[in-house]
Amino acid sequence: MVHDRDSQQTTSSGASPSFFDELGGNAILLGMLVFLLVVVPFLPVDDTEGVITQVAWSALIIAGILRTRGRRHFLWAALIIAFPSILSRWIDVAWLANTGPLVIALFFALIVAHIMADIFSQRRVQLDHILGGINVYVLLGVMFARLHVANEIYNPDSYMLGGLPLAVAAEQAGQHVEDLLQYFSFTTLTTLGYGDVHPVSDTARVLSNAEAVIGQLFVAILIARLVSVYTSRRTLDLDG
Repeated sequence: MVHDRDSQQTTSSGASPSFFDELGGNAILLGMLVFLLVVVPFLPVDDTEGVITQVAWSALIIAGILRTRGRRHFLWAALIIAFPSILSRWIDVAWLANTGPLVIALFFALIVAHIMADIFSQRRVQLDHILGGINVYVLLGVMFARLHVANEIYNPDSYMLGGLPLAVAAEQAGQHVEDLLQYFSFTTLTTLGYGDVHPVSDTARVLSNAEAVIGQLFVAILIARLVSVYTSRRTLDLDG
């Protein structure tokens, strides 16, 4: 009976016992995240880097869409949001440049919600769920990075680096504000906080505080959920 209930729960959550769902959706998404965050920053600084970066972002968005295919309402919402998200990475239009980071942040928030709903609906922890938990944490860092970028666009000089406004410091160092804010996002999410990049505006500080709190809640809630499901399943197996 336990196995029957597990099978029904898996079906009702939109999951499929296929290889794609077990090792595909979350594995592909995680692979795209690793490529974007680990490989792309080390590419040579030339015109090719820009194209590869845009392709990597587009591939990440497509991987996110594939991850939502198990739940129809999430899938349609992802498709609607994904179109302007991809456009904002490829087309140099003022309104897209200004709204693009917010749209992409909304897209990633949707993917995070989908993965979380999938994990919390399960009674059996599988490799897909562990990869999903990793994806949620990394996506939170990327999502908040886009929110920080949007905040810098709408409220210039919201962040400082070395006593200078971030945009000025980035230009002097030959770096991109977007890359520096992504670095800042992950040091905030993990509460590492080197203090080199720091928020100065009220909105930037609120975003930073929210990200730090969510980063801690992720470990306390989601990881605890995965461990509890795994241990309860192990207990049932031993009792059976």
